[in-house]
Amino acid sequence: MNFKYGPPNLNTESTWKEFSVALARKVMTISHGFKNDQVKDESLKEALILTTHVWNKQQKDIIEERIELAIKECNEDEEDKAADYLEEKTDHNPTGMNREEVLTTAIQNGWERYPEPTDEELGYGSEPPLTLDEIHSKALKEHIELHS
Repeated sequence: MNFKYGPPNLNTESTWKEFSVALARKVMTISHGFKNDQVKDESLKEALILTTHVWNKQQKDIIEERIELAIKECNEDEEDKAADYLEEKTDHNPTGMNREEVLTTAIQNGWERYPEPTDEELGYGSEPPLTLDEIHSKALKEHIELHS
């Protein structure tokens, strides 16, 4: 797919950085205002298409980088965790896969080497921690009770 406006070499195989430049140009053009609503609507649609391409390309690059890094750095324990993830969360059977296939497939299906800790792991249980407002209110109440 080639685009109507923008650099002549911009297509669906372009990098996310090229799409970002084209998107910035499109947004600059839109920000200067159009008197013709049809041109404005077409430009907004093209900006939306460019934005989608940028995000998709970035996500693809991030996953590829994570795969390369995992293949270089993962130890046997992490490989076992990836294999367990595949068995528990997907329909893939890691038994016949080599190390690179296990890591690649697991990452492509959402496995993270360093996942965000859950509330339970952080010791919060089902309740989030107290907010500053709640802490202040509690301290003020105790202070008033103490001095009355």
